Amino acid sequence: MTRKNDETLEKDMELRFPHIFSVEASAGSGKTYTLTLRVLQFLLSVNISDNKPSNILGITFTNNSAKDMKRQILDKLKSLSIGGLDKKTADYISDITTFGELNPAEAAERIIDGILSNYHDFQIRTIDSFTSKILKASALEIGLPPDFEISTESHAVINYAVESMTESANKALLEEFLDMLNRNQTGGGIDFNPVKSIKDRMKYLLETESNYNCDFSFDFSFKERLDENLEPVIKGMKNLLEEAERQGLELKGNFKQESVDKIKNYLSRKNYFKLVSERKGFPYKKQKTSAGGRDYSKEWNELSDCFNEYLPDITKLKNLPYLTLYESFKDKLTEAYKILGLVYLSDINKKLSRFLIEISVPEIYFHLGNVIYHYFIDEFQDTNKVQWQILKPLIEESLSKGGSLFTVGDLKQALYGFRGADYKIMKSLLDDGGKSFPSSKEFKSVSLKTNFRSDKVLVDYVNSIFKKDIKDKAESVGDPAGFLTYSQDTPEDETGKKINCGGYYSTEIFELKTDAGENENKDKIQEMQEMQDQDNPSDEPSPEPSELSESSEPLEPAESSESSVSLEPLDLIEERLIEIIEDLKFRNYNLGDIAVLAQKNKYLEDIAGRLIDKGYPVVAQSSLDIRSRKVIKEIELLLNFLNYPIDDFNFGCFILGDIFQKVLNGYSKNYSKNMFEKFIFEANLKNAKPLYVIFQ
Repeated sequence: MTRKNDETLEKDMELRFPHIFSVEASAGSGKTYTLTLRVLQFLLSVNISDNKPSNILGITFTNNSAKDMKRQILDKLKSLSIGGLDKKTADYISDITTFGELNPAEAAERIIDGILSNYHDFQIRTIDSFTSKILKASALEIGLPPDFEISTESHAVINYAVESMTESANKALLEEFLDMLNRNQTGGGIDFNPVKSIKDRMKYLLETESNYNCDFSFDFSFKERLDENLEPVIKGMKNLLEEAERQGLELKGNFKQESVDKIKNYLSRKNYFKLVSERKGFPYKKQKTSAGGRDYSKEWNELSDCFNEYLPDITKLKNLPYLTLYESFKDKLTEAYKILGLVYLSDINKKLSRFLIEISVPEIYFHLGNVIYHYFIDEFQDTNKVQWQILKPLIEESLSKGGSLFTVGDLKQALYGFRGADYKIMKSLLDDGGKSFPSSKEFKSVSLKTNFRSDKVLVDYVNSIFKKDIKDKAESVGDPAGFLTYSQDTPEDETGKKINCGGYYSTEIFELKTDAGENENKDKIQEMQEMQDQDNPSDEPSPEPSELSESSEPLEPAESSESSVSLEPLDLIEERLIEIIEDLKFRNYNLGDIAVLAQKNKYLEDIAGRLIDKGYPVVAQSSLDIRSRKVIKEIELLLNFLNYPIDDFNFGCFILGDIFQKVLNGYSKNYSKNMFEKFIFEANLKNAKPLYVIFQ
């Protein structure tokens, strides 16, 4: 097989420094392979200057990716040093790399010895790890204690800060906050657990400030001005509804009196959020009168248009209640972190980007102890603005000294916008050809089009989704990520013949029941397409389309008395999922060959539970996390109790758990869980002492 990605990298003798090399790599196209070979080329070449491990930085965005990149680099170096690397890859590395007086094996052995002797100089790390290193090296200059620690878990400190803030806050301020919070409820009701809402929103505001390197400021007279501007609109709508009732007008068919009462309530309470979704036209039929009569619907629509002009301002109200307390919360949070000697992880980038504005970049390298000349950035589309504000001046400094920047990414896989990732950073670099870096002499961009991961049928299916199914949507909203031009191919052998030509897919769509209990599409829409490579030498069983196409009766969701989604998707597909698994087992596929993917972890947990109940052995990703195991949770309860003995919740849960019961059963069989449940209930009724004191 000819791996066309091998043509991506230039020979080291052809490289011109400083330069920028950007690779667009779609799923399965060899992104990690290309990135790994590029790093190996730089480490092994005698024609590339400043290429010690300490002068090279590989940046990823997850710890797993960093570990995987390190492993692949070391594995290939080791295999090359002992002559065990596959011939194609070994020949390719030799073709693009100048080894000087050493042969490839000797050069690889020398690099391995150097890495193992100074492993801390082998810098393949996450962006957060790199910024943390800079922060620690510059702690005193930034105003941090030299022995500070970085906290990745903010839950306990945020809880403390919120509780401290609410205890010390002015009573009038808290009452004003609760009033605004309830008026702005999107559900139209009252928040009976405002403390949880405060904690969640404060954490969100902190992360937003960090992601965008900003501080919130808000004009708190804004709400009064908005109320004043909307007063004529609100009053006009209320008058129209009251006048229509006095005239005895009939409601339109899709409106009920309950809906009208809700709208009137939202108007009276000035709940603008609910009015945004509930103003679906004037609810009463047209007045039957002579020509020139009043047109209520027209007046309502005109008022709605006026209301819509203030939608941007209305969206700003969402965080207003919390911003009234936010400054006080931040003071308490800073106080807590200072006492504990901690710095919150999301604050690191913010502090560092501001620090870089005040000092010169060479000073940063002085603190780090090594100058980085060559940057390799993985998953470039996931970089956020603050991270780029930190990296960009460092990269420019390296380019000015003859260094390089190598990036790989895929705009279509920009999935972390909710965390502040900004794909436009990668797109801007591609569009301007590296002009944002004045020191760069050369810019090169390539796109990897061959998919080595999937068979041809699956690749063609994905191509059709991008070319047909999302074409209209992409054209209407723009196509900055390149969905409309997206296309992948499959590899060829030495004769130019396509390989991996087999494959099979089936798409089944189940519609959920929606408003008013009506099923928008009662039929199960099934599209089946399959293709087998007649020359496939594999001995694996081939899927029989006739077997998998046999469909059961269309799945009908249960009746619902409420106008909401009646069932989770898994309730609809569980039976079909079992059928597919049994069909695959019948055709001699192993259970280990089957993978189930879902959009949310909670769906996967539900799927795993259902399959386990049916007797299928399942390894769920969440089950690999020991923190989710019951025994670990019980140990955590015990530790929390020992740390804070007067917390009855932790103590009570622990003595009802399996660990405590098993220990007691080793001494006597007279103890039962029911006995302790009764003890806890009676203790809470009769005593004000901590539970563990009564238990003694």
